[in-house]
Amino acid sequence: MIKGIDVSRWQGIIDWPSVASDGVKFAIIKATEGLTHVDPNLDKNAVGAYNAGLKIGFYHFLRPDNSEPEREAQHFVNKIKDYPYEWLVCDIEDKKGKDNKWVIEYTKRWLLEVERLTRVKPIVYTYVSFAKNVLGKSLVDYPLWIAHYVSGSPGTTAWTDWVCWQYTSAGRVKGISGNVDLNWMKEDFFMGSGKAKTRFKDVPAGHWAEKAIKYVDEIGLMKGYPDDTFGVGKFITREELAVILYRLKGGDKA
Repeated sequence: MIKGIDVSRWQGIIDWPSVASDGVKFAIIKATEGLTHVDPNLDKNAVGAYNAGLKIGFYHFLRPDNSEPEREAQHFVNKIKDYPYEWLVCDIEDKKGKDNKWVIEYTKRWLLEVERLTRVKPIVYTYVSFAKNVLGKSLVDYPLWIAHYVSGSPGTTAWTDWVCWQYTSAGRVKGISGNVDLNWMKEDFFMGSGKAKTRFKDVPAGHWAEKAIKYVDEIGLMKGYPDDTFGVGKFITREELAVILYRLKGGDKA
């Protein structure tokens, strides 16, 4: 497991080199909330964490009491697009008086818009009871960052697994005067990052066929189009199938 923190303005001014010296390898930083709010320490935290050698991600606190999830997504992306990052996160933990169906649909629309704008599949952050009682199975195609402060690993949800576990809100690390959320991230997810891993612009990170597409491209079995797309969702023609079969038999792969 990889040790990390998540921070916002509530941690005040952070001494990032000291944080890094305490074994922290990543930081997920609050960027925005709702339609207009920007965390006042966003720039300090993003620049400081990156310069200290940490991998960084950004999160947006979702407000389902608004009626424009796409605008919330655009607000988030506009504020983080000029920083380096590995992960983008939707923090959904408050229904804000809305029913489950509204919250689920609102969250889905935000996630889709962020993925469309960035080609990065966002992570869903929530806590165990919210995942069970509100989200259910609706968002299990997205990686899960789960908050669970009881001893032992996170409880069961509709997700079969999680990529990051926030295990306390009362952690202490060098460089931060006060409590901070502490997290464990699974090593394979940390090493792989959330960014798209194929060269095709129509294959977002986390696509169900991502590994297969990357493989057939690397071995020359299937190639993309001149516009740098793979052709996701397109029907294959008989002549294209013939080329694939020819290559399978050892024909020209150029």
